[in-house]
Amino acid sequence: LYLKIINDLQPMDLNYFDNLLGFSFQYLTQIGVKQIHGAYYTPNSFIKNLYQMFKIKDAPAIDPSCGSGNFLIELLEHINYKNIYGLEIDPLACLITRANLTLKTIGKMDVVNQIKNVDSLTVKSFDGFFNKKFSLVVTNPPWGAFLNPKQKSVYQKNFDQIKSGEIFSY
Repeated sequence: LYLKIINDLQPMDLNYFDNLLGFSFQYLTQIGVKQIHGAYYTPNSFIKNLYQMFKIKDAPAIDPSCGSGNFLIELLEHINYKNIYGLEIDPLACLITRANLTLKTIGKMDVVNQIKNVDSLTVKSFDGFFNKKFSLVVTNPPWGAFLNPKQKSVYQKNFDQIKSGEIFSY
């Protein structure tokens, strides 16, 4: 398997990928696993275009479902790394985000305290979680995930105002 991956990646210009670790994670993660967790990652080109449409000011920003860090990596081009925070439910994706941001900031960013491995839908307030007020929320939240009964119960309690009763709601 490793030889196949190396052979597949050899002809590529690896500088093309802002998030090579995230790309590798996506490549290796089976489609069914991604679907179960609702993990569909946002292409870098979309994120870059999105940020170009808005004038991003240097202020505290959070991605509450940061995946492998695509939104946060691109955000480094617009704001100081000290103002970048993220939450991610998947421990491996959280580790990849931390590694990516460590590499991009040459080890200056406190990734352990700024990127947390937690289910953001169980956090009552992002502000309270980091003891900081956020001016910007950037994210592509997971969708289509299969919830276990405990998750479903917590989400129904925390978000009863969005319960619609439709087939796709909880």
